[in-house]
Amino acid sequence: MQSKIFEFLFLSSTLLFMIVAFLIRILIAIKNKNKELKKQVEQQNENSKNMSEYVKNLSDINSRKDELSSKLKDAESDEDVKNIIDSIVSANNNRVRKPSKD
Repeated sequence: MQSKIFEFLFLSSTLLFMIVAFLIRILIAIKNKNKELKKQVEQQNENSKNMSEYVKNLSDINSRKDELSSKLKDAESDEDVKNIIDSIVSANNNRVRKPSKD
C-alpha cells in the first residue's frame, strides 16, 4: 500500500515537473517573441519619423518653388539670378547637412 502511494507521488511529481518545464518553455518563447516585436516597433517608429521628415522637407521645397520661380522671372540681371541660385543651394545644403540623431 505504501509503495503505491510513493509510486503515485513519484508519477504526480514527474508530471508536475513536466508541466512546469513546458510552461517555462512557453514563457521563454513569449519573451523572445516580445523582444522581436519590440525591435520591429522601434524600426517602424524610426521609419515613420524618417518618412515624416522627408514629407516635411518635400513640402518646404514645394512651398518655396513658386516663390523662387517668381523671383527668377523677375530677376533683372545675371547677378540677381546668381544670388537666387546661391540661396537655393545654401538652403538645400542646410537641409541636407542636418545632423542625424543616430
